[in-house]
Amino acid sequence: MVRIEFDIPFPFDGGIDVFTKLLGGTGWHFTKDEHEQGAIWAAGDGLKRPFNEHFYWGEIQLIPYDSLAESRKVTRLKSQTVRT
Repeated sequence: MVRIEFDIPFPFDGGIDVFTKLLGGTGWHFTKDEHEQGAIWAAGDGLKRPFNEHFYWGEIQLIPYDSLAESRKVTRLKSQTVRT
């Protein structure tokens, strides 16, 4: 089992929908409010898996840059946000 966690600069407004479309798959479950957006995917009958057949669970958290802990902020992140 491999679990990977990393930060990627990505626009917050509507970003979770765009990001999951980039990953692919069907059956994502979303939570959204002004402080955080999240998506969870778990294997189920008839669902298309993101990436490949070995993917069986995933969670994505999207938070506004200004809400990041200072230790996770890198000056260049804000200017290098992924364009959608």
